[in-house]
Amino acid sequence: MIVLIIFLIIFLFQDLSLAKVYRGDGTYRLRAGDSVIASNNIRLNVTTIELNSFSFNNYENEAEIELEGGNELGDMCNYGLPETIRLFVKELPIKKEWCGLELTIKSVRGEWKKDQTTQGEWVEIGVKSKQYFKTFTIEFYPGWNMFSSPIDFCPIFGYFHVKVIENTCGDLDLWHYSASIVKEYTNSKVIGSRSAYWFKVNKRCHITLWGPPAPYNYDERGVLLYKGWNQIGVGYEEVRWDDIKGNCELLSGPWRWNPITQSYEKPKNGILKPGEGYWVKVKETCRSGKGIERVSIPTPPE
Repeated sequence: MIVLIIFLIIFLFQDLSLAKVYRGDGTYRLRAGDSVIASNNIRLNVTTIELNSFSFNNYENEAEIELEGGNELGDMCNYGLPETIRLFVKELPIKKEWCGLELTIKSVRGEWKKDQTTQGEWVEIGVKSKQYFKTFTIEFYPGWNMFSSPIDFCPIFGYFHVKVIENTCGDLDLWHYSASIVKEYTNSKVIGSRSAYWFKVNKRCHITLWGPPAPYNYDERGVLLYKGWNQIGVGYEEVRWDDIKGNCELLSGPWRWNPITQSYEKPKNGILKPGEGYWVKVKETCRSGKGIERVSIPTPPE
């Protein structure tokens, strides 16, 4: 009986020391090492809780909380590196939008240490998902492939390209047609949202992208297309060219590339699909997009 009691005590103390992982949005009391995986797949890790004055009760001044963000897939936000935020708490509660989450720090509790410092015992955090992230897989065939990303980048992560979470193809050696000034292909090692790229592989492979779904329009002004040929993608939803033509006058296209026959073709039933790349040729520089009206504006003098 005594052995059983000792075993239970050891077990309980071990359990208290283990980091805990919670799932879903809500309010949690987290200790350093605990994690929450919110409903948008963002992982929030509490790394440190420090108090900067002699207090061991509910703390409302000068708390310092370090959080680290990642995602449920195990990859950190910032292209393989941890994305860390340090919150300096002066008053409670405080709200902070970060990494697709709305965080509300409601209270902090500390415990007195022998070295005359205070170490956070726990922090009470409300977690609410602000944006739901998605994954999208693109298949490639031997030879040339033209594709686009229906996934957007998330600038709060500290980078301005689309996040690749799985890649069976090797190095991304991509080519995009720059229609603005140079009118030639430019090389890229990263993927931008809505832009289309050429990518050549020697075997069947795929990449999986992760992030917020990309609408076709960047904003209410739509997408700027330049006179001549433009290499585009259409975002996360299927559309027809007439839905997004805006004030553009189309001369040729849209054309897609068939990676199996290695030749151009018109999209089936005129539907432009997420993940595919397209060529469109327009008469003049214009703005395409949903809700963009065609307006005839006088040109500058000769």
